[in-house]
This record gives sequence, structure tokens and C-alpha cells, in this order.
Amino acid sequence: MATLKQTKSKSNITTKARRGRQKFEIKKLEDESSRQVTFSKRRNGLFKKASERCVLCGAKIAGPALRQLGPKFWSINIPG
Repeated sequence: MATLKQTKSKSNITTKARRGRQKFEIKKLEDESSRQVTFSKRRNGLFKKASERCVLCGAKIAGPALRQLGPKFWSINIPG
């Protein structure tokens, strides 16, 4: 994991180096609870992006989001 380093600029002001977006290894989450929370957050993010595209471009978007725990299907319905 990257660490923050303090740097001094020419004006002798101490600033923190920014970490930016961190890369991480893609692997299966072993904890069932963490996996379900991550799935929900990513699903909501995907639906938000899809709805934005529908509004901006007038596109009709469909896609499956299936969960591992049982048969459930989510769909996107954008009014307009």
C-alpha cells in the first residue's frame, strides 16, 4: 500500500503528496457479507450510469444483474 510522503516545495511550504486512485488486485471476496455489500454498491453504480445514459442519449439499455444467493433479476425503467 502506498504511503503519503511530505515534500517541501521551493517556497518551504510542506505539502502532502496525494495518493490518487489506488489499484487493487481483483479477487473473489471470501467474506459473504462483504461480497453482498460490494455487489449492491456496484449494482447501484451501474444502474445510475445506465440511467444517465438513457437520459442524455435517449438510449434504451437492458442488462442482467444476477445475484449469487438466489434467482433475482433487476431491470432499469427510466421514465420519459
